[in-house]
Amino acid sequence: LGGRTKSLRPEFPVVEQIFGRGIGHQLECQLCLMNVFKMASIDIISIIESPMHRNYSDTYNHKGLSEIKVNSIRKAINLVKKQPVKYIVAEFFYAFSTNYSGVHKSNLDVLLVSLRKYSPDTRVIVLVEKGEFKYVNVLDALDYPLHGVLVHPVRPDKLEQLLTD
Repeated sequence: LGGRTKSLRPEFPVVEQIFGRGIGHQLECQLCLMNVFKMASIDIISIIESPMHRNYSDTYNHKGLSEIKVNSIRKAINLVKKQPVKYIVAEFFYAFSTNYSGVHKSNLDVLLVSLRKYSPDTRVIVLVEKGEFKYVNVLDALDYPLHGVLVHPVRPDKLEQLLTD
């Protein structure tokens, strides 16, 4: 790989080496990232779809858990297909109106169905706004147990209590 290594993320030294090579090696970089994620143990996937989802990295680090952040459900599902994880922390958004055929009731429907197949032991922690808390029960129909539901603003100590083995 050659080149200088930046220590932005010491747990992924190969990633820094490849990113240092420039844009011309984008495909090579993507392939290497997939291999790095297979080798690295990921404990938590944080799905950050809005500014309400605060940065809880310090809480995860305090518990000795490694985190990867993604900005979509689709990206989280792709990661889980490759390697099951212990926890997923995601926000809940109720689908008041939807472009789908009417079967999807929230942003988490497809994720929970996928977890049944690819990572049935993953513990899902849901963050929800106070006004949408009354709709979280629509997830019960998906037969995937939620590990916990926390109402915004989420205190780090409440999240930490749910991060037990």
